[in-house]
Amino acid sequence: MVSKPRVVSILKHGPLKGRELYNLLTDNKVPRLDDAFNEIVDELWSICKSSEKIELRRIDNRYLRIDKELRGNRVYRLSPSIQREFMDYSVVGLKEDPRIDVAFARMREELERNNKRKWEVVDDVLREIIGRTPQKDKVLKDCCFIVAGDVALGMTNDLLRECGSTGELVKGSDLDVVVVFTDKSPKSEREGLDRVFHKAKWDLLRGPAKEELDYRIKDLAAVRRQAGMKNLDDTIASKVLWEGKFLFGAKDVFGSILEILGESGATRKLQAYLAAARANRRLEEQELLGRHLE
Repeated sequence: MVSKPRVVSILKHGPLKGRELYNLLTDNKVPRLDDAFNEIVDELWSICKSSEKIELRRIDNRYLRIDKELRGNRVYRLSPSIQREFMDYSVVGLKEDPRIDVAFARMREELERNNKRKWEVVDDVLREIIGRTPQKDKVLKDCCFIVAGDVALGMTNDLLRECGSTGELVKGSDLDVVVVFTDKSPKSEREGLDRVFHKAKWDLLRGPAKEELDYRIKDLAAVRRQAGMKNLDDTIASKVLWEGKFLFGAKDVFGSILEILGESGATRKLQAYLAAARANRRLEEQELLGRHLE
């Protein structure tokens, strides 16, 4: 089904996104996320990566992903995966074809538009939430709102997908948010904000917006405890804050978060994990090339 001559023949008509090339080669007959899909994408990536006639360009924005093996060992990987990076964040074309510059620029502009739209959506949603919150002025002095996930990392997409909790179709990347309160803030403030968030989450899912809002509300004491990174959940929670972007609220609270991550050693550890993930990706790519080019 996939061969280098066929790929070269298709690319003579012009550069394509990885997903577009995959669709042309398979006529969309192979469902996503099964063994057949993975095998085809792996082989296609290997052909494009190794061919002297083909140029593969990707958006260079990889980030840390931490998984757990069955034995309990942690595995540090880069995200997006090779398959997702090829399908959604790469352009392939024939070398010396000037059209690849245009195609890559168009893909980058599309990603920037998606990122801008999602950032505006999350900003609007959170400002509406804070507008509905009791004692909003005091809440804004006691906490900071942090954008996390794809939106913070600049890797959003607008592909329709099923929401994991409800099965309803939603528009691309989640709206990931973390709200961190001072230690002295009353519990009633956090509980009041949580109620407003909970209602907004379901309104966004079931209304015309079709956006998935994921949120966490905690205080600085929880940030300190999680910064010890004694288990996988705490490590991921610290990673989310490390990657997150301040949106609005109390800047001094956000500054305290960064201090906690730095003084606890969490920042240094996460930087080391990212370096390990990059090394693992190099090995993964070498193994994939070796397997498909034997």
